[in-house]
Amino acid sequence: MGHGRHQPTLRELPYALSIAQNWALNTMDSIQIFGPNLHEVDKPEHLNTSSLVLFNRFFKPTSTEQELLFGISWADVRDVAEAHVAALEKEEAGDERIVVSAPAIPNQEFIEAAKRAAGPLGIKSVQIGIRNYAPARTTTAIRFSTAKMDRILGIKITSVDDSIRDTVADFKERGWVPA
Repeated sequence: MGHGRHQPTLRELPYALSIAQNWALNTMDSIQIFGPNLHEVDKPEHLNTSSLVLFNRFFKPTSTEQELLFGISWADVRDVAEAHVAALEKEEAGDERIVVSAPAIPNQEFIEAAKRAAGPLGIKSVQIGIRNYAPARTTTAIRFSTAKMDRILGIKITSVDDSIRDTVADFKERGWVPA
């Protein structure tokens, strides 16, 4: 060690290796990743953080009105997977930092999508969230440019209605949602 040389941390190691091996490095970022779970989970309490946030938001109302009015950026897990595959297949994705994200929406919009999905799925237990919800009262603090995602990867983002419908259906199929 010593001689003023910086040793890469574990987080920096892929970047350091890419330089040493002359590899093209690509990073993809998403804020919240939602969608149906492919892995085995025996009960909601064992869900990953993003999925647990949605489960609780839909079926265990604890969010304040302020939290529900706040907008977040998100992506469906299937879009993130497609983006990773596209990045491996497209040379122009090398040496790029690409944001994989749907447009930011208020947390209440996830509840609204769950309510729209609930009827056809035979679910009556989705929480209401904000009564008399008015989207104009919402706040979106951060907006990301997805221009590189569109231009380089060419993927289309799953709609909030499709993502949440499939997520709620997954929760129901696992027996976690009362009819």
